Amino acid sequence: MKFINYFILFFLFSCSSIESNDEEIQLLVAGNADSTTKSKIPTNSLSFIRLETKSESLLSYIINIDITKEFCYVLDRSTLFKFNLDGSFISKIPRGKGPGEIEFPLNFKFNKERNEIYIIEMGNKLHVYDNNLNYKRTFILDGSFVDVLRLDDDHFLLCSALVGDYEPYLVSKFSIKNESIVEKYLSMDNNPMKDLHILTFNNFQIFNDNIYLTVSNSRFIYEFNDNKMSSVYQISFNNYEPPLEYIKRFRKTRAFRKITYKDQLVSFVNFYYQFKEFALLGIKHKKYNCGIKFKDDNSIYLSDISYLFDLPTTKSFEMPRSFGENKIHFIYNNDILHENNQLKESSLLYIRNDSLLIRQNENPIIVTISIK
Repeated sequence: MKFINYFILFFLFSCSSIESNDEEIQLLVAGNADSTTKSKIPTNSLSFIRLETKSESLLSYIINIDITKEFCYVLDRSTLFKFNLDGSFISKIPRGKGPGEIEFPLNFKFNKERNEIYIIEMGNKLHVYDNNLNYKRTFILDGSFVDVLRLDDDHFLLCSALVGDYEPYLVSKFSIKNESIVEKYLSMDNNPMKDLHILTFNNFQIFNDNIYLTVSNSRFIYEFNDNKMSSVYQISFNNYEPPLEYIKRFRKTRAFRKITYKDQLVSFVNFYYQFKEFALLGIKHKKYNCGIKFKDDNSIYLSDISYLFDLPTTKSFEMPRSFGENKIHFIYNNDILHENNQLKESSLLYIRNDSLLIRQNENPIIVTISIK
């Protein structure tokens, strides 16, 4: 059984620095989990979207997805696709350099209140489309960003893609009226991991009208409120935390990730997402890929997503691709066809009480967990 080792979670008041807080509220240490840990997870169900495979909808590596009440939006390395909830293809954004076209998308977000889609493109561009993929406008950004959130009528929040390399701040506020950045938050100057980071694509989350932020190379969970970013949690992985002198040995992310994996230390945080009864934390570690924190219990237990949610133990289920309202979305990339270094034309995937026919050269299947 894939259970947890010791994990520490500090509960903190807000701070003005990334490395310090005014006051620690509480320090909790969790021991090894028992068999009740998994039983605490609320009842959940599975659903599937088999994305239609045709010449105009053939997908490459999928970066991010978003599923609304009506449609499914999928961003791969080429463009943004729109599907019906039954998986049938509807349309996509033209690829190119002209008005309304995109060439190198990096991430996107759907805003349900405004029925707008925001696409970040390499080259410091932010494109705005409506929910039918009709082009509206483009902003040129002063900096490179990986995630975006519409804050109000005049502002976006932007999460930096290159903190430590070219940009000392994690978050920038962009004014639509001024078409420029008007404020920055959370300096990384004192973070020992500021030059070590990976791209993550679901940095912002809105939960109960609160805006939260997670980035790969910070051990803090942040909240945006009253026009400032402050720490909500500070995370320490205890025996799995790389010591400061250990971190100082590395200048390159690839070497850091490789050696921490070998040494069974936690390198990066992939995501932190809150649900009504629990929160899920994604991590880079040799034995564990997540931690789970239950409501009114500030302990977090390291475990494995496949174990916690009764999913197949394949690479596709090691990390969710995106989250929605009480939903966790995975992209199943036909892993079963590549088992034991043998390429198969088709095979059955058994997942809980369902079986799915997986075929070679077809688009991936979206697997969604709905939390009751």
